[in-house]
Amino acid sequence: MSGFDKVSPVAGGFVLPAFHDFPPFYTIQPAQATHEKQLKLWRDLVVSYHTFSKEYVLENPYEFPLFKNEKINRKLSTEGIDSVLKSLIDEGMAEWENTDASSDNVVERGCLLILTQSSESLALEIYSWAEKEMLIGSVITLYEMHSGEEYPDSQFNGMNVPILRRALEVLESSQKCVIIEGASADEDGIKFL
Repeated sequence: MSGFDKVSPVAGGFVLPAFHDFPPFYTIQPAQATHEKQLKLWRDLVVSYHTFSKEYVLENPYEFPLFKNEKINRKLSTEGIDSVLKSLIDEGMAEWENTDASSDNVVERGCLLILTQSSESLALEIYSWAEKEMLIGSVITLYEMHSGEEYPDSQFNGMNVPILRRALEVLESSQKCVIIEGASADEDGIKFL
């Protein structure tokens, strides 16, 4: 068993893999094979952390705590962070919340939504859940779906609203639901068809 198999716990119970303490991990490697493996490790780490914390929004990528390690006095450079973010987006693991933003500047683009799965895959899970809960033909609010008392054990409980909305838009485009605009995003209704 190598040192990379060991893990270190961090605040909140999330466990960091041992490679987080490996100094070269914080320098984007030039050799193509090593570069690709390194970016995959970063992508997996970012997605794992957000899945664990159920915080699906990376508000300021340059301040993301896992991009630095004070214990070994290492930090991923701005260019390195940009490479990781581009890799997350290219692999379908993240999207800018403001998809209309035209700037290449990360700070101007705003929040990055971390996707633990594609909108299409999540849409299928939502529809299966609606069938299981016998919601076909019924209307529920977006709030009920992600925070309501009716479905406390739902896998969507606590999920980020923009991520849910994108999956619901996939269902709506395939005519499996209708999104009914409410007074606020949480009050939007979803009628499953």
